[in-house]
Amino acid sequence: MLQRRWIYTGLLVLVLFAGCSGGDQKPSGELTVGLIAVMSGELFRYGQDAVEAARFAAKEANDQGGVPLGPASDAPRLKVRLLTEDSRHDPQTAADAAAKLIEKDGAAAIIGPVFSTLAEDVASVAQRLRTPMITPFATVSSLTHGKKYVFRIPDNNNVQGQALAWYAFNELKISTAAVLFDASDVYAREFDQVFTKDFTAFGGKITANAPYGKAERNFGALLRDIVAGAPDTVFLPNAYKEVMIQVRELRKLGFKKVVIGPDSWKGRELFGAREFRNTVFIDHWLPDMPTPGNKAFVAAYEKMYNHPPTEMAALTYDAFGALFAAVRRAGDANPQKIAQALVDMPPYQGVTGLVEFNVTGDPVTEIFMVRIDPNGETSITRFCPTELQQKADPSSDQ
Repeated sequence: MLQRRWIYTGLLVLVLFAGCSGGDQKPSGELTVGLIAVMSGELFRYGQDAVEAARFAAKEANDQGGVPLGPASDAPRLKVRLLTEDSRHDPQTAADAAAKLIEKDGAAAIIGPVFSTLAEDVASVAQRLRTPMITPFATVSSLTHGKKYVFRIPDNNNVQGQALAWYAFNELKISTAAVLFDASDVYAREFDQVFTKDFTAFGGKITANAPYGKAERNFGALLRDIVAGAPDTVFLPNAYKEVMIQVRELRKLGFKKVVIGPDSWKGRELFGAREFRNTVFIDHWLPDMPTPGNKAFVAAYEKMYNHPPTEMAALTYDAFGALFAAVRRAGDANPQKIAQALVDMPPYQGVTGLVEFNVTGDPVTEIFMVRIDPNGETSITRFCPTELQQKADPSSDQ
């Protein structure tokens, strides 16, 4: 069985919100929550994972008597009413779904979408209708800017890109890097910009920034040019299916050096792939992650679905957990009060790590850097929020 080493850096202050049993107390009303996810098309598996996790979280809350409106043991409770909408992979469809859930169905909050290209349009609707939105996976940095009703569970691209640049230059002792990125995707474009800026600020040199177009699947010529430049690493901030092709082609071209990537890489599916030895990437969750409550979450999820949760499921579960904690803090299902409670409440301990929302809706959370060495052994380094900012900010005054 594959063994992983967990490495902790800095001190962590963990606040655990334990589930409270409602006993025989019956819900006094409903908390309507809308989930927007891709449930059809090529990316349906992401939506399927999100829907499963949403149903799991709703059932868990309802089995405990509902979400309490306050900290008192006899506080009124609300039954979770979960509504799901298929956004397909279309921004307008996602925005229309958000408007329907809020205006017609009375949703007090929106969970999702999971992709940055869809989340930006939904965020505009949530802001206009003054209803909190928590995305489990969208990381484009501009998503939360100027939007007091928009929140996310994972670190944004700026934080991830800075962390990867710092780790590559300081821990891996890499001095040169090349970037291959999908120029049609806002996620990949931003990572190219952030990694390039911060890696060079740390003292590194970029040998190539190689863009490609939408739906491109033939990367041979681009990768041959990249390898010819003899970089110490290649950074691939692209969709998982494309990364699989790109890493395999790099290895066929004889590139044996480390390859690095952000959270678009699917960590659990990479551990057994030989070509992904000598790689470093960011992952938000793994089944054996030693976070409080994670072991119980995995066991209960497997019991319900007969298969383990995925990273997407864990992030979606934490989005619901943070929402329920905010409702408890607010003592009300009013959307505006929930949004304020998300900012005001103490740090929420989820299965993916500690999450504390700042006033911008971005989390002050943890970074998990996964390294698969050339022998296939895996180690995970966990950075706490304050240490991450100190290490990943070259100017230290931003």
